[in-house]
Amino acid sequence: MTRIVYQDIDEFAGAMRGTIGCFIRTARSSVHWSINGIELATASMQQLQTGGPFTFAGKGQAGHLTFYLPLTEVGTVRVNGHILNANSFVVLREESPFVWSGSHACQWAAISVPLDHPLATSLVSGDAHHTAVRRRTSKALLDDLKQLIASITLSEERVTDTGEASRRSAETRIDLALIRALEHSVPADPLQRFGRPQFSRPKVISCALALLDAHEGHPIFIDDLCRATQVSERALRNIFHEFFGVGPMKLLKARQLHEIRAALLHAQPGCTTVSQIATRFGAFDPSLLARNYKEMFVETPSQTLHRVTVDASGGVRMSWLRHASRIFLEGSLSSF
Repeated sequence: MTRIVYQDIDEFAGAMRGTIGCFIRTARSSVHWSINGIELATASMQQLQTGGPFTFAGKGQAGHLTFYLPLTEVGTVRVNGHILNANSFVVLREESPFVWSGSHACQWAAISVPLDHPLATSLVSGDAHHTAVRRRTSKALLDDLKQLIASITLSEERVTDTGEASRRSAETRIDLALIRALEHSVPADPLQRFGRPQFSRPKVISCALALLDAHEGHPIFIDDLCRATQVSERALRNIFHEFFGVGPMKLLKARQLHEIRAALLHAQPGCTTVSQIATRFGAFDPSLLARNYKEMFVETPSQTLHRVTVDASGGVRMSWLRHASRIFLEGSLSSF
């Protein structure tokens, strides 16, 4: 088993199997972001440690089916706008939208299989017409699966070189436990709403994201978002909390800090200043920026600017806003 600690959450997102997307940290991390990877016979299993409050926007990776099982308390974790309960898990099909948020550090098991794997064919044959991301099953079955994952992880830690037979045995046990959970599960759809008609939450967010995209690098206020979405400030805050775990203004501030950090990491210290980059992204108060930046990233903007970084990918990563825009502006999430 290989454990890698990530200082860059973009690299963390890129190392996740079965998922394509981007994170934004919405508050300071309390522990390291890390991934323990275990290669099975034809599948892969990862233990993900998210280090603190976050929001994620992305989708399932093409050609894969991925199961996400929370290993820690999940009462404040949301998936596609809904709380993930103790008896729920995630089934992420290829191209399925995945909006994920959490208000604390948490651990997850992610099991990713190719579409010709028995787990994938079993799910498709049993639930061909339903693309629900969240599924609900017996808590006892999920507890059994968690214990199995823990035992396999522990054996991997004790043995440095596991053979093919051991990997196949571990995968078979995981397959059987997941199939039992799937066979006794139902889609965890939103409850039917009664009373006056409800507005479409994804549509409200798509309007807000369109405004943000059109004014990138310029200050946006909550009144602007309310006018664009035609909902009250309270409703807007509630909707953002449902999908992203934080209100719109906190999300905007977090996004601004991440954009400034990305620009600082790719800037030349002798040619660019912190002030020039901050102004480009609408941060005009140096002392306030320094305070908020250090609270989020545990270093000053100047320290980031002079940090030596190596981007192995050699390319520009897609931003969180672009991933979120694809989900909501293209209507990947159905209205409810």
